[in-house]
Amino acid sequence: MSYSVDIKYYIQCCTDLEREISDMLEQVPDTNGAERRNLLKEIESKVSRAKEYVSSIQMEVLDITDDELNEQYTEEYETHNAEVTRLEEEVKAAGKSAQQEEKAKASGVTTQQLMDKSKDLQEIQKRSLDNSINTINNIKEVGNDTLVEIDRQKEQLEKARNDMVEMDSELNRAKKIMKVMITRAAGDNCVRVLALLVLLAVIAVIVVEAVSPGAIKKQVDGWFTAESGDAADGEAPTPLPEEGTNQNAAIFEEALKQPGNRKIMRVA
Repeated sequence: MSYSVDIKYYIQCCTDLEREISDMLEQVPDTNGAERRNLLKEIESKVSRAKEYVSSIQMEVLDITDDELNEQYTEEYETHNAEVTRLEEEVKAAGKSAQQEEKAKASGVTTQQLMDKSKDLQEIQKRSLDNSINTINNIKEVGNDTLVEIDRQKEQLEKARNDMVEMDSELNRAKKIMKVMITRAAGDNCVRVLALLVLLAVIAVIVVEAVSPGAIKKQVDGWFTAESGDAADGEAPTPLPEEGTNQNAAIFEEALKQPGNRKIMRVA
């Protein structure tokens, strides 16, 4: 089949170019200046052609319908693609190395000095990386300590909240107790006031009785007598002066003229 012939041709060309590129890369360290630059350009050109052959192999593999052949040439494609990619990286590295050497020569620095400087730079970078790692570890420890402290403060806040709830409950209970105590105290005060009034009344009676014996009894009898006269005549009787006092007789006689007072005297 035509595609089999084509793919074998591409594979052979790619293999030849890979061998040539490898041989030329071995010659790069032995050259310098313009010779090295020209050699690197030629190598880069061969790498570009090898990549084209690899692409052609891939396109031919896509047209193969036989599973066995497709698998075989797919492996060939992958192998040559990996090899050309590796050679391309080596060419790039050789070009960078050549540029660095030329710069070093231009500045009067030898290759060994350049290597030593690179080693020193790598050592500095390594120390900087170690410091960065230590800093990260310290930050991690601080973060862990912070988390522990946050948890501790959270527990304290929870405890304080529970204490506040309990205190609020106790305050409500204390309010209820105070209301009961105030109510009882108000009742007790009324009783005390009433008892005080009774006591004052008793003291007043005792004092009056001591100062004017029989005065209270006479006053009470007068009240009951007046009520009896009012009930009989429907008139308010004139208070009678006591007999045997030093009041004016004419006033006494005038009082006797009142009908109610006459009845009272007859009853007496």
